Amino acid sequence: WKEKPIALVFVRHSGCTFCLGHAFSLREAYPKLQEAGGDVVLVSMDDPAHLHELKLRQQLPFVCLSDSDQQAYRAYQCPRGGIWNVIGPQVWWRGLLSVFRHGLGKPRGDVMQLPSSFVIDRGGIVRLADRSANSAEWTAPDRLAESLRQVAHAPA
Repeated sequence: WKEKPIALVFVRHSGCTFCLGHAFSLREAYPKLQEAGGDVVLVSMDDPAHLHELKLRQQLPFVCLSDSDQQAYRAYQCPRGGIWNVIGPQVWWRGLLSVFRHGLGKPRGDVMQLPSSFVIDRGGIVRLADRSANSAEWTAPDRLAESLRQVAHAPA
């Protein structure tokens, strides 16, 4: 983030249908996020080999980092959910749609971990912190782009 602001996006794992959809949406929005003056770093609790496979399979153009022991998740206070936050009624419809669009894989790591997104400015200060309330919720790429645009054009 010393060169330009970043959207630091924490997903669950590559077996999560919502995470696959989230990664796909970030890939599609990546040019817009770059035009906003920032970049994307995706963090997954997958081990490096599975994350590398996801990056290649999904053709993700941004940096992907493995945090299999979840130190960064804890440092950024990414929430863990209960059973209703992960598979409760509020995620059923989106889950069904997502499985048809992106498939479903084998869960890895902490299945109760919820996603979160942050925008960090060039000084290392978190300017946007979105912590999800359930496994189907993530920060829209347009919101990330707007936040990156504001941060990128603010005085350093």
